[in-house]
Amino acid sequence: MKRVLMIIAFAVLVLSGMYAQSVSVSPSRLYYKEMPGGYKSQKIYVTNNGKKPETFQVLFHDFKSEGNRGKTQVVKEGEYEHGCSKWLTASPAFFEVAPGQTQTVEILLQVPNIPEANNSRWAVASIKLSKENTGMQDKGSNVTGMQIIQTFQFLIHIFQSPPTVTFKQADVISFKDVSEPGAEEKTLTMEVENSGDAILDCAPYLDVVNLNTGESRRIKGKGFTILPGGKRVVKFTLPKGLSKGKYNILGVVDYGSDADLAGAELNIEI
Repeated sequence: MKRVLMIIAFAVLVLSGMYAQSVSVSPSRLYYKEMPGGYKSQKIYVTNNGKKPETFQVLFHDFKSEGNRGKTQVVKEGEYEHGCSKWLTASPAFFEVAPGQTQTVEILLQVPNIPEANNSRWAVASIKLSKENTGMQDKGSNVTGMQIIQTFQFLIHIFQSPPTVTFKQADVISFKDVSEPGAEEKTLTMEVENSGDAILDCAPYLDVVNLNTGESRRIKGKGFTILPGGKRVVKFTLPKGLSKGKYNILGVVDYGSDADLAGAELNIEI
């Protein structure tokens, strides 16, 4: 039984890799800025890079991102006050794409004219590919047939920020050295909190200054998004080859404010 489970798990991994290579979906995010009562349509593109036709379905889900790792957690419609999945429709919502072809899909957001629509909302579009394969067929009383349904999907994050949402605020709530003792490279983590009302697209970086020589360099991190009330941990690895000595490091997050940045300082020794 354990061997069968291992084989099935391996097959799922292989199939996921195959579909990721043979199908592409872009863009990975859509941003809307509509007033209550407004509507807007944007486009996504589904490309079949494989050798046979594939069939897709577009579904919408609400999601939340608890904790500080930026993980998407899909929730049922109506169970999350910040969701907007019920405001979204796709055209077409079910379609087939021939090999080498691209299907354009219109994603329409229709914002109801209600007071709650003055807040930031978010959802995900699931571009789902489903197949049904039959494995071993019954060949006698001692042979058991198995049917496997293979499903692979792409998630597109959708953000709606009405013009009435203007308060942007991010804070660095911790900045520390988490390097293992004796490690060749220094690893730093910075935890950022969105304490405003807007969805924040953040660009983190470090300004590293050698206190002995005055030499400085900037290290850019990977951009990320924080939902209102959410937190996110960013990890930085300092480059190898830094001269030994004491360093002052300023961790900075540019969160799209016209006037402010979030930041914190840290002193370390290499």
